[in-house]
Amino acid sequence: VGCGICAAVCPRGVLKLENGSVDIDKRTDELKGLLL
Repeated sequence: VGCGICAAVCPRGVLKLENGSVDIDKRTDELKGLLL
């Protein structure tokens, strides 16, 4: 999935990787909005 940034910003991102990729997609979209 390539959510290294997600894990760096929010440690819970690592757990979300195992639980559901949907939350990850939402989180990555939010991070993209912040980065962009």
